Amino acid sequence: NEWTSSLLKATNINVSTRFEINSGNFWDTNGLEAVRVRDTSDVRKKCNFEPITNALEKVCILNGFTYNWKHDPEGERMAGVPAQDLQKVLPEAVCENKDGMLSVVAASEVALLIEAIKELNAKVDEQASEIAELKGRVA
Repeated sequence: NEWTSSLLKATNINVSTRFEINSGNFWDTNGLEAVRVRDTSDVRKKCNFEPITNALEKVCILNGFTYNWKHDPEGERMAGVPAQDLQKVLPEAVCENKDGMLSVVAASEVALLIEAIKELNAKVDEQASEIAELKGRVA
């Protein structure tokens, strides 16, 4: 559409492969390479905040894999988490298109990992305190 054409021209996006923009989504079977991609994340645009709970437990359920795409089994190896698995532990991190295909919102994965690291760090701090106390008893 006209708005999309103007946006692409205004931002100097050069695309050498065929692509289609539907409902605000960018679909390109050959991948997209960018110097920088930004997600809108300003707190002033958000509401209804809820912490991600049991993040470490959720991360431990997930499995990361390397894989090839079925349409290119000899092509470049990729790495990721199956959207179906992520959807079970953090449904907000997964989007479904009109054809029922799932995609992952990378920023949501990062949020889950941040909270899991904080939970793990709290466990490490607790264990360090216990070790210090035990060493004090032995000394």
